[in-house]
Amino acid sequence: MILKRNNITFIILLITTIITGVLLQLLLVLDIKNAIKSNIVEVEFYFSRNVEFQSALYYSFTDKFNKENKVEVDRSVGGIVIFKIPQSNKLLTNFRLDFGNKPETPLLEIDSMQIKYGNSFLKLKQKQLFEHIFTNSASVRLNKGENSITMMANIEPYDPYIVFDPFVKVILDNHPLRLPALLLPFLVFIGLQIKSWYIKFKPSPLDILLLLFIICIPLKIAWTTFLSILICAYAIFLSTRDRKFKMKNLEGLLLITLFLLTLIMGRPTELKVIDNQLALLLFATVTCSDIVNGRKLSSIYVYFFLILNALFVTAGLSFLLNFSSVFGLSIGEYFNEIKIYSGNIRNWIYYDHAVFLTFFGIVGLLPLKYGGVVKNQKTGIVIAYHLLLLGTIILFGARISLLVYLIFLINILIIVSLKWRIVFNVSAFIITAILLFSFIDCFDSSRFNLWVVSWEAIKDKPLFGYGLGSSDNILHTPKFLQEGRAVIPKPLNHAHNQFVTFLTEIGFIGFMLLIITIGIYLRRMAQNRMMTMVLFIFGLCYVFLTESILQTSKPLFVLCFLFILLTNMQANEITNEFDKNP
Repeated sequence: MILKRNNITFIILLITTIITGVLLQLLLVLDIKNAIKSNIVEVEFYFSRNVEFQSALYYSFTDKFNKENKVEVDRSVGGIVIFKIPQSNKLLTNFRLDFGNKPETPLLEIDSMQIKYGNSFLKLKQKQLFEHIFTNSASVRLNKGENSITMMANIEPYDPYIVFDPFVKVILDNHPLRLPALLLPFLVFIGLQIKSWYIKFKPSPLDILLLLFIICIPLKIAWTTFLSILICAYAIFLSTRDRKFKMKNLEGLLLITLFLLTLIMGRPTELKVIDNQLALLLFATVTCSDIVNGRKLSSIYVYFFLILNALFVTAGLSFLLNFSSVFGLSIGEYFNEIKIYSGNIRNWIYYDHAVFLTFFGIVGLLPLKYGGVVKNQKTGIVIAYHLLLLGTIILFGARISLLVYLIFLINILIIVSLKWRIVFNVSAFIITAILLFSFIDCFDSSRFNLWVVSWEAIKDKPLFGYGLGSSDNILHTPKFLQEGRAVIPKPLNHAHNQFVTFLTEIGFIGFMLLIITIGIYLRRMAQNRMMTMVLFIFGLCYVFLTESILQTSKPLFVLCFLFILLTNMQANEITNEFDKNP
């Protein structure tokens, strides 16, 4: 917790850091724009083998292509096709590679692409190149696994082409100064704060491991898993040394019970089917060790997500300020097609799932309010956390996270008895679930198809389901696709609804056993006035409505971590807040 007298300085430094980050990125983009506008742009495509085919390059100064802005092949040498775009005082936006109109065009494989502008150039290898394909016509089938392009000659009308991301975006995403321009101001900000943080928190080796775990939340999944194992091993060492291991710890027993229920009802056929669920055992060990300082850990978590959301807002503001000129679209188009464009704000981190990242930030509201992170609830830190979190949710377009944020905000602001608080949350969740299931086909046809096909499968094996890890095969079974009259793309391997996924994989009996187990635990929490844990479970249930959050290891490991964080916060801090109006 930063001392009260330093709050104003902290907020001023944070605002300055955000502004500096935005300005540095704007300057970098301006430099790229000027380089493109003041020079002839040359685009070179390198194909894996030398084949004859028709091609042309369309370019645009808006979001539309026209015949006036078209260049033929300047020269073609041994599998290299080169186009030269004439110099213009306007900024180039999109570019499109056309493959002519001859149905006999052979299988093509682009090896790489190079963009030259003035004295600068950017070369993209196959994997990078396919990451910058914005869309393609129905006459072209892209295989991103093999980086190949196949012409679909039977499509009418036959019009094969590929549209790439705008020139500035392609260059910026691969520019060596992109990350430094975003991160450098924040590294300076952290450097200015690190001494006071170290004095305040006085981190132990366990605290450092937990801090590293938090830092790895938006990074590689393997790092999160490795740190979880280290934390578990260190917890066993400390609890054995200090004789603090408590096998009767309620939270630890809950995690162990959930693991056993999943194991028994899920009937896994091999270890890799249940490897994600092993997180429950790892964190059950840490919980039973009873060595985590919940108040200190929650403070670290809150400040980490304060800075992470500040980074997202910084990236988002600079992106929106350049959106019109780079994409040739209005700002309104960003929000109309937010699912398409919002990924640009977080594509600089490894784990960029919009809903999960924003939900992890929303959970930080609980220790911020009830865990003693900031004693004076009117401080700028609280306001900054809310504003940056809300800004991130809006920029990401995470609709379910916005709903969870509003539910949490209502719970934080209203002062009513525990009974009425629970009545409100149960009623709000039931109404939301009914509305979502009733109208999902109106605003999300993809999830509607997933749920319809899953339901057809559930009706065939309602009691015990098909076993853990079966969702992928079930969703692409011809029988259920035909019965559900749906088409599901191959990459989709779960229902994007954890409740539906549970029913598919472990059936109604397994699902009800899980609900009863968690219900018994929540009843105990409510009796002890531990409303933060109740809110956490409710928030998670909202996310369950649109995401199968437990199907991948990253969210499951983080949720187990948050479970430890919330259950180890000082109970008196939480109880006092809800005792104001018993």
